[in-house]
Amino acid sequence: FVGALFTTAFLITSIKLSIRSKGRDLIRISRELDGSNVKLNALYDMLKKMNQCTRLQDLLDLATANAAKIMGAKGSSIKLLDESRKRLTFASASGLSQDYVTKEVDLDKSLINRKIIEGSYFASGRIEEEDYYQYPEDIRREGISSIVSFPLRVEKMVIGVFSVYSGKTYYFQDSDIEFFSLMGDLTALAIETLRSQLNKSWFVNRAAHELKSPFSAVHGLLGVMRNEYLGPLNEKQKDTLA
Repeated sequence: FVGALFTTAFLITSIKLSIRSKGRDLIRISRELDGSNVKLNALYDMLKKMNQCTRLQDLLDLATANAAKIMGAKGSSIKLLDESRKRLTFASASGLSQDYVTKEVDLDKSLINRKIIEGSYFASGRIEEEDYYQYPEDIRREGISSIVSFPLRVEKMVIGVFSVYSGKTYYFQDSDIEFFSLMGDLTALAIETLRSQLNKSWFVNRAAHELKSPFSAVHGLLGVMRNEYLGPLNEKQKDTLA
């Protein structure tokens, strides 16, 4: 009888612990969902603002500022490839010093950035010298301890690198990496859309400029004819010229 009581008490205690454990899991999952919902809403607001941008620089600045804020990170940057596709330059940055963002990245000297340009993403919870950065001393001086970087693809071509930085080691979790990947893809899509719009506007303006001279010449000759400087016109000819 005593043994049965102990067994029953043990089972009740186990059930209580299991319930408490499941309760904690539910609370944790609920908090994670709330956090994800907040991030998604912030990302949606960011995309709406991007859609209103008419300058590429404004769009890039909006992306880096919001990336740092949404990810709760120290800073963020977008580096773009130059025409030679051998160097990266900081096109926009948030939360980083001016000294840090003025340097160019030589892909021959930066193994990590070269791999990202080739299509791989990079995540490090604790940046070490063996990570093969071109300027490891600048990273330490900047107070960067962990980083996540993704390639920016526009029209199936990698044009640059989108990164977020934290001053804490092992700050970015797997869910953060997945979310930032989504943010990078949407930012690249926004860049592609805006560039297409700007190229279309450039083409229309260029075409209008090129057509202005011949149209002016045609209009002038029509005026000469309508004013009958080349001879009298009947009503049908006047209507046709008009």
